[in-house]
Amino acid sequence: TAFGTALSATVTDSGGNAVSGVTVNFVANGTTANATLSAASAVTNGSGVASVTATANATLGSYTVTATAVGGTNPANTFALTNNSGPPANLAASGGTPQSTVISTAFGTALSATVTDSGGNPVSGVTVNFVANGTTANATLSAASAVTNGSGVASVTATANATVGSYTVTATAVGGSSPANT
Repeated sequence: TAFGTALSATVTDSGGNAVSGVTVNFVANGTTANATLSAASAVTNGSGVASVTATANATLGSYTVTATAVGGTNPANTFALTNNSGPPANLAASGGTPQSTVISTAFGTALSATVTDSGGNPVSGVTVNFVANGTTANATLSAASAVTNGSGVASVTATANATVGSYTVTATAVGGSSPANT
């Protein structure tokens, strides 16, 4: 998505007065995380300001955009930008499925669900609700919900009850995504 604020560089003369009509070149310096700029250069307006907009690519990370006035003697301005993950769009069972255990014992692997944005990037800080769906055979969960970590993963542990049989545990991201059976 586009950043909410334009990247603006102000050009002044040695007396601090705004200079109009100066070309300012903008360069995005990212390697994987990066941005597409609305233009490679812009001309300063009457207030000495040249601006471009930046749109983040689909890769998470930080990088810079450099603005340099053509013919200027001062160092370039550098804008520090960071591409964050988007809102939750996908939820997938990512661990602990399928598995089985002896009645009345804990399953060996935690039940994990991974939340990602539309670009496949992990989304942290999302609450995932877990519900054991068994009627007779079922499990007790360590928690009814868990919050995704920096890798977009939320996990709970499960302990089988005393009844033999198969069942599912459903994970649902709060505020989005379709359920994933784990």
